[in-house]
Amino acid sequence: MSYETLTTCLTEAERIPNDRPLLQTRTKWTQGRRDLQVRGPVLIIGDTCARNNWPEGLVVSFDPGGDGLWKQAKIRTWKGTIIRGIRKICLLEGADDRKVEDRETFQSDCG
Repeated sequence: MSYETLTTCLTEAERIPNDRPLLQTRTKWTQGRRDLQVRGPVLIIGDTCARNNWPEGLVVSFDPGGDGLWKQAKIRTWKGTIIRGIRKICLLEGADDRKVEDRETFQSDCG
């Protein structure tokens, strides 16, 4: 085996591990994120209720704070309309698949 062939083989062997990425791609930061929308279904986080008893509602409107970011949302539930801080509501997964306009009744076990 000549020196040139040996150098070529070693270069190819060195290239193989360097072609693999050192870190895995984190999908949490590379995929788009859905934001809250008007008429979007949400769960209202309750401090006194178990998580599976949180009431469900539809966002009616948002109230911006002094910095222009949303601070509160007006939410329509089966009991009436409430105003809740953005940190106390949870966007429902799969909400894009449902027809929100047709949904008029809500069920809840938690008051």
